[in-house]
Amino acid sequence: MCAERTRSLALILTLGILLPTLSVAQNVGFLKDSAVSYFSDQDVEMMMKSADDALDDDDVRAKREWTNAASGNSGKAEVLKAFKNSAGASCKRLQFSHLVHNGVTGRSAYTFCKHADKWMIDSSGSK
Repeated sequence: MCAERTRSLALILTLGILLPTLSVAQNVGFLKDSAVSYFSDQDVEMMMKSADDALDDDDVRAKREWTNAASGNSGKAEVLKAFKNSAGASCKRLQFSHLVHNGVTGRSAYTFCKHADKWMIDSSGSK
């Protein structure tokens, strides 16, 4: 996957998660100084791989850490819990933690459910 596409996918993922919860009148400028805004394309790839690896692990408390020596950024994807949703799909609550070389940190958690052997962000509001 090309670097520009990976960065675009990460931005779309971030905005797709955050924008539905925001009022149309609110400013999304707060994302400008978020930890992820400092990530290189390689950081984004490493973050996404750590998430995929944690979600695919059978351990219900799986944790995957990553560090990019080139950028000085690091992060962690940690499964907080595993459960079945009302439709019977396997779901996991995944927490992302990020540390940027300049001291900016970030933490967020999302629910992912498995559909057709692919983990997708659950939009039903399951926690």
